[in-house]
Amino acid sequence: MKQGTWTAISSTNHGSGAVHSYNWMETVDEEKRSISPEDIYSPFSSGGVIVFLQTGHGMGPQQFGDPHLIFDEWAESIGPALALLEGNPAFADEGTESRESELRKLLRHTNPIVRIAAFRTLSDESLVSAEVVQEELTREGHESSVVSYLIISSRDAGLWAAMRSVVSKTTDPSMLRSIALGAYAAALFKSQGNMEQRADELLKMIAIKLGPAALSDGYLAAILPQ
Repeated sequence: MKQGTWTAISSTNHGSGAVHSYNWMETVDEEKRSISPEDIYSPFSSGGVIVFLQTGHGMGPQQFGDPHLIFDEWAESIGPALALLEGNPAFADEGTESRESELRKLLRHTNPIVRIAAFRTLSDESLVSAEVVQEELTREGHESSVVSYLIISSRDAGLWAAMRSVVSKTTDPSMLRSIALGAYAAALFKSQGNMEQRADELLKMIAIKLGPAALSDGYLAAILPQ
């Protein structure tokens, strides 16, 4: 059973601060029951910040449509990002030089959600160079983890090759840690065929580069192959 309340931080349908409820049952096959990533990471079980397009009403999961979990630290960036992205031609039109130029400018925006949206749009259209991959993977904290996830899930083989090159050359432990966290997420929430294979390869590379030092980090000790 998933039950709780949610508060609108920024919305076109609900005023900020409004509190709403959710409540639904999920059927379980006891014979096949096993812990899944959904059990561990679901914001409806453990709490968290999500972005969603409301597609229904009531108290069931249908009210949330296809929710996307957001880092708590990015919560205050959601409203400004939505305001900038909504109706922005850089995310609507395709194939123009001015649009590509605008997306590249947004890679340097102060809002991390805007930067990620710009990177994802460019990568979906194979418009990301090896230099941009290097720059994006050197960003601090969560951002490089998200970028690594997007690259692992991309069908652009050039992006994947560029990231492997970055990992093979870097000696920065914090950068390798962020990339490893993104790779682990990709292995858990794989959405297409080769994501798990790529993630496993990357985690092995990082484990070799970090060596025994990785064992002193609780997260890395848990996710890197020994």
